[in-house]
Amino acid sequence: MRYTTEDVEQVMTDTLVRFKTRLMAIPAKLSPILSKKNKTEIFKLLKSAIDEVLEELSDFQTVFGYGVDNEENTVDMFTRIFKVLQPPPEMTLSQWADKFRRLSAGSSAEPGRWKTAKAPYQKEIMDAITDITIKKS
Repeated sequence: MRYTTEDVEQVMTDTLVRFKTRLMAIPAKLSPILSKKNKTEIFKLLKSAIDEVLEELSDFQTVFGYGVDNEENTVDMFTRIFKVLQPPPEMTLSQWADKFRRLSAGSSAEPGRWKTAKAPYQKEIMDAITDITIKKS
Protein backbone atom coordinates (compact mmCIF):
# COMPACT_ATOMS: atom_id res chain seq x y z
CA MET A 1 0.00 0.00 0.00
CA ARG A 2 1.29 3.45 -0.86
CA TYR A 3 0.79 6.26 1.61
CA THR A 4 -0.10 9.73 0.53
CA THR A 5 1.52 12.89 1.72
CA GLU A 6 -1.63 13.48 3.77
CA ASP A 7 -1.21 10.12 5.55
CA VAL A 8 2.38 10.92 6.54
CA GLU A 9 1.41 14.46 7.51
CA GLN A 10 -1.38 13.14 9.74
CA VAL A 11 0.93 10.71 11.57
CA MET A 12 3.59 13.37 12.07
CA THR A 13 1.04 15.99 13.18
CA ASP A 14 -0.48 13.55 15.67
CA THR A 15 3.01 12.79 16.98
CA LEU A 16 3.92 16.42 17.46
CA VAL A 17 0.61 17.19 19.15
CA ARG A 18 1.16 14.29 21.58
CA PHE A 19 4.72 15.45 22.17
CA LYS A 20 3.64 19.02 22.85
CA THR A 21 0.79 17.93 25.13
CA ARG A 22 3.05 15.67 27.21
CA LEU A 23 5.78 18.30 27.55
CA MET A 24 3.31 21.05 28.41
CA ALA A 25 1.98 18.88 31.26
CA ILE A 26 5.36 18.62 33.01
CA PRO A 27 5.26 22.01 34.81
CA ALA A 28 1.78 21.37 36.23
CA LYS A 29 2.81 17.89 37.33
CA LEU A 30 6.08 18.91 38.99
CA SER A 31 5.69 22.52 40.18
CA PRO A 32 4.03 21.63 43.50
CA ILE A 33 7.02 19.52 44.56
CA LEU A 34 9.96 21.34 42.94
CA SER A 35 9.90 24.31 45.31
CA LYS A 36 10.89 22.03 48.19
CA LYS A 37 13.84 20.45 46.38
CA ASN A 38 17.51 21.34 45.91
CA LYS A 39 19.07 21.83 42.46
CA THR A 40 20.19 18.22 42.15
CA GLU A 41 16.77 16.86 43.05
CA ILE A 42 15.07 19.31 40.67
CA PHE A 43 17.38 18.25 37.85
CA LYS A 44 16.70 14.57 38.48
CA LEU A 45 12.92 15.08 38.67
CA LEU A 46 12.83 17.13 35.45
CA LYS A 47 15.11 14.70 33.61
CA SER A 48 13.01 11.74 34.75
CA ALA A 49 9.77 13.40 33.60
CA ILE A 50 11.25 14.29 30.20
CA ASP A 51 12.79 10.83 29.77
CA GLU A 52 9.40 9.26 30.55
CA VAL A 53 7.72 11.33 27.82
CA LEU A 54 10.47 10.61 25.28
CA GLU A 55 10.48 6.89 26.07
CA GLU A 56 6.72 6.68 25.61
CA LEU A 57 6.72 8.65 22.36
CA SER A 58 9.68 6.73 20.92
CA ASP A 59 7.59 3.54 20.69
CA PHE A 60 5.72 3.95 17.40
CA GLN A 61 3.73 0.74 17.77
CA THR A 62 2.36 1.81 21.15
CA VAL A 63 1.60 5.36 20.05
CA PHE A 64 0.11 4.65 16.61
CA GLY A 65 -0.10 0.89 16.16
CA TYR A 66 -3.88 0.99 16.10
CA GLY A 67 -4.22 3.54 13.32
CA VAL A 68 -1.58 2.57 10.80
CA ASP A 69 -1.84 -0.07 8.12
CA ASN A 70 0.56 -2.82 9.19
CA GLU A 71 2.50 -2.86 5.94
CA GLU A 72 5.88 -4.01 7.20
CA ASN A 73 8.08 -1.45 5.40
CA THR A 74 5.98 1.49 6.59
CA VAL A 75 5.79 0.35 10.21
CA ASP A 76 9.54 -0.39 10.20
CA MET A 77 10.28 3.07 8.78
CA PHE A 78 8.17 4.86 11.37
CA THR A 79 9.59 2.67 14.15
CA ARG A 80 13.12 3.74 13.16
CA ILE A 81 12.08 7.39 12.94
CA PHE A 82 10.40 7.38 16.35
CA LYS A 83 13.45 5.74 17.99
CA VAL A 84 15.26 9.10 17.74
CA LEU A 85 12.95 10.31 20.52
CA GLN A 86 14.37 7.77 22.97
CA PRO A 87 16.27 9.47 25.77
CA PRO A 88 19.99 8.79 25.81
CA PRO A 89 21.13 5.99 28.11
CA GLU A 90 22.22 6.91 31.62
CA MET A 91 26.01 6.72 31.61
CA THR A 92 29.00 8.53 32.94
CA LEU A 93 31.45 10.25 30.62
CA SER A 94 33.97 7.42 31.04
CA GLN A 95 31.29 4.84 30.17
CA TRP A 96 30.31 6.90 27.12
CA ALA A 97 33.95 7.16 26.04
CA ASP A 98 34.47 3.41 26.39
CA LYS A 99 31.42 2.77 24.22
CA PHE A 100 31.68 5.49 21.55
CA ARG A 101 35.08 7.22 21.53
CA ARG A 102 37.54 6.28 18.81
CA LEU A 103 41.14 7.45 18.52
CA SER A 104 42.52 8.15 15.06
CA ALA A 105 45.84 6.83 13.85
CA GLY A 106 46.98 10.39 13.20
CA SER A 107 46.43 11.57 16.76
CA SER A 108 47.12 8.52 18.89
CA ALA A 109 49.91 6.05 19.49
CA GLU A 110 47.17 3.44 20.00
CA PRO A 111 44.40 4.10 17.46
CA GLY A 112 41.02 2.48 17.78
CA ARG A 113 38.52 2.21 20.59
CA TRP A 114 39.19 4.30 23.70
CA LYS A 115 39.70 2.30 26.89
CA THR A 116 39.46 4.24 30.14
CA ALA A 117 41.21 1.34 31.87
CA LYS A 118 44.40 2.30 29.98
CA ALA A 119 44.25 5.78 31.56
CA PRO A 120 42.58 5.11 34.92
CA TYR A 121 43.78 8.42 36.36
CA GLN A 122 41.37 10.16 33.94
CA LYS A 123 38.25 8.24 34.97
CA GLU A 124 37.41 10.27 38.07
CA ILE A 125 38.03 13.55 36.24
CA MET A 126 35.89 12.46 33.29
CA ASP A 127 33.05 11.30 35.52
CA ALA A 128 33.13 14.49 37.58
CA ILE A 129 32.31 16.46 34.43
CA THR A 130 28.92 14.74 34.13
CA ASP A 131 28.16 14.42 37.85
CA ILE A 132 25.47 17.00 38.69
CA THR A 133 26.14 16.64 42.42
CA ILE A 134 29.65 18.08 42.08
CA LYS A 135 29.70 21.85 42.46
CA LYS A 136 32.13 24.08 40.65
CA SER A 137 34.21 26.04 43.16
